[in-house]
Amino acid sequence: MPKFCDRLKNLRKSANVTQGELAERMNVHPQTISRWERGITEPDVAQLGELAEALGISVERLLGCDETGESYTGAFSARALGAMIYSLLLPTAARCRRLPCSTSIPSTPSDCAVRQAVSTVTISV
Repeated sequence: MPKFCDRLKNLRKSANVTQGELAERMNVHPQTISRWERGITEPDVAQLGELAEALGISVERLLGCDETGESYTGAFSARALGAMIYSLLLPTAARCRRLPCSTSIPSTPSDCAVRQAVSTVTISV
């Protein structure tokens, strides 16, 4: 399986898109595309849907995965995902606040894990 950087370069060329055109579609600097294609850096996970859409392909194809079943394109909102996770954990978080949890002896491992996950999500939302 080719590396992401090689796959991205091949997919971009197959779409007859220059690095500059792709950068403009993605609203990033052309050097960013060059760095992705040289394997110096990689796009943020939140950019994968937008990158796939800019190339006219699915995220699965961009990542080199099988394209069976559902396929996703478009922008990804980490903020929306965080808010959704927080809303799902809110009832557990309320229960967690009533339970004592120390770093040495947690009441249960899952209680502390939920509390940490909720605090992380709260910070990122």
